[in-house]
Amino acid sequence: MSLNQVNSIVEASMQMLSGNNTIDLATDDVQTSIKALSDSIPDAEYYCFQQCGHLPFIEYPEKVTNIVLDFISKANTQIEIKR
Repeated sequence: MSLNQVNSIVEASMQMLSGNNTIDLATDDVQTSIKALSDSIPDAEYYCFQQCGHLPFIEYPEKVTNIVLDFISKANTQIEIKR
């Protein structure tokens, strides 16, 4: 699926997290790919943890929790209730 296809089907805010030491055999630069995906989706946010591998929620649980709670808080203020 291309970034344009993803962009056309995503209708919600999205939080993307990765570590700068994440290893992905499919791409040479994971952060560049994730950042490009994030940039292509309206209201998406991307955070890259430094000195972190594939599981930032295990390596930095408090920081991940704060980032996610902040994201949810912002999303809740943007919700439009349609009647």
